[in-house]
Amino acid sequence: MAPKTISEDLLEELQEKYDKNDDEKLTFQEFQGLAAEIRQRQKLPPARLEDVQAVFREIDKDNSGKVSFSELDKAAGLLQQRLAAAKAKAPAAQAKAISPQLLTELREKYDKNDDDKLNLQEFQALAAEIRQRQNQPPARQADVQAVFQEIDKDGSGTVSFSELDKAAGLLQQRLAAAKAKAPAAQAKAISPQLLTELREKYDKNDDDKLNLQEFQALAAEIRQRQNQPPARQADVQAVFQEIDKDGSGTVSFSELDKAAGLLQQRLAAAKAKAPAAQAKAISPQ
Repeated sequence: MAPKTISEDLLEELQEKYDKNDDEKLTFQEFQGLAAEIRQRQKLPPARLEDVQAVFREIDKDNSGKVSFSELDKAAGLLQQRLAAAKAKAPAAQAKAISPQLLTELREKYDKNDDDKLNLQEFQALAAEIRQRQNQPPARQADVQAVFQEIDKDGSGTVSFSELDKAAGLLQQRLAAAKAKAPAAQAKAISPQLLTELREKYDKNDDDKLNLQEFQALAAEIRQRQNQPPARQADVQAVFQEIDKDGSGTVSFSELDKAAGLLQQRLAAAKAKAPAAQAKAISPQ
């Protein structure tokens, strides 16, 4: 849902306060102060300076150094989108901090030669214990090794205890990214029994293939049976085309699970890219 239009009363109030030279434009300094006040009124956390600067530059298409008051709603939405993206990419914020007390305990347990370093084997065991203590699911060894290599910048085969918080954050980030990229895990599996039933209903010519029309009807029924909201036809068509690699105009029943996963992935991505829904509307005063 798009943010509400800023009321004339609120616009006038903000203009009087921030448009010092009365030209209906905002310099960056004026824009910065106004953005801070809008977020404060909406009870949102302060925005980072670099995000405010980036939004200002994005709206200032002609590089005049000024933006219009009429673009405040758009600016608020873009700023909220950037903050949401930054939060998603902040691994340290996603992983629980390792307390000094726990760090001391882990150092005594895993730093066998007392050199303040961890080799890969020590790091793997330590990472497993940290995630267990923080009630987090186990990480794949491939992810643990990748994080170790990322932190081991000099290729010495060891990492420092001081980098454990960073390592825990990077590991959490990798797991979140892997989860987001697993469409089949996000969509419910189609049981063999349901697949047989759907085949009898939609494969009219009994060739184990689905044309686009059959696929659209079948996709709608699958989502309905799984208590999921209907998908847009544009997304259904895009998934069909992605699976129809040879351009034959048909897809196989054996690819239904993959299709359901891809469709769920597209819907989740579309939802995540809707900044207007993430930004609170600037309410009338």
